[in-house]
This record gives sequence, C-alpha cells and structure tokens, in this order.
Amino acid sequence: KIITTRVSRPVGGAVLGVHEVKMNEKGDAIVITCDDGSQLEVLELQPPGKKVMDAKSFWNGMRGKDVERKRVGWSTGKVPGQA
Repeated sequence: KIITTRVSRPVGGAVLGVHEVKMNEKGDAIVITCDDGSQLEVLELQPPGKKVMDAKSFWNGMRGKDVERKRVGWSTGKVPGQA
C-alpha cells in the first residue's frame, strides 16, 4: 500500500514507454516513471503484513532485486459509462 507520495515531474516528455523504477538522487523516495514521462515519488509505503516504512528502508530491504512497474494497457482517457 502506498502511504505518502509527491509529484516530481507533473508533465511528461519524450520518454514514452519508459517503465523505470529507481531511487531519487537524495535517496529518500522511489521514483516511478509513468508512460507519459511524468514521475511520481513514493515517500512511504506499507508492504503486506508489515508496518509503514520510508522508501529508503523498503529499497534497502530489496537487496538488489529488480523492481519493475507493471505495464498497463493504453488508455484513451475516457471514463467507462460516460459520453
């Protein structure tokens, strides 16, 4: 469960299709790059069955395992049921 976030880059750019998940330069947030190039920083999260922890503790606990963002299908931006 994601507890606390902040937007680090609200507008995307020429990085369509990038699915990067990494630590930011300060080492205090996990940066998730979205399909449009915008970026979300996760500051706190809660793994299943665990206590809330900061992003650095979670990342360190991964011990070098690859972290990948699941790719979701392309969206037209239309909300189902609305004209």
